[in-house]
Amino acid sequence: MKLTMIKATPTMPSNAMKDRGVANEVRGEPVPRIRSLSCHASPDVGVWECSPGTWRRAVESGEFCHIVGGHGRFHADSGESLELEPGDAVLFPPHTKGTWEILSTLRKTYVLLPSGVDT
Repeated sequence: MKLTMIKATPTMPSNAMKDRGVANEVRGEPVPRIRSLSCHASPDVGVWECSPGTWRRAVESGEFCHIVGGHGRFHADSGESLELEPGDAVLFPPHTKGTWEILSTLRKTYVLLPSGVDT
């Protein structure tokens, strides 16, 4: 495995990331848009950013992420809710379902865990 680094993720300009369009299964207004920069390595490592709005999480794999900017909440279908701010780290087990509620543009670094990795 080679070293993978994305430099200065908290201060990276939004336009340095690719516009991925509207989030999945949007719930109401405003309509959140997603931008990201991914290394597409194995495991997939990148920077993800989402504008304010509410939508359903669509990632099936496990994910570790570190919040580097903004403010949001994640409401898991299991009933748990997380308040997310810069400095917070989260581990989403595979197949975690729930709703993102982005209050101010949220940015995170992430690692998508390869299938077969049990969290």
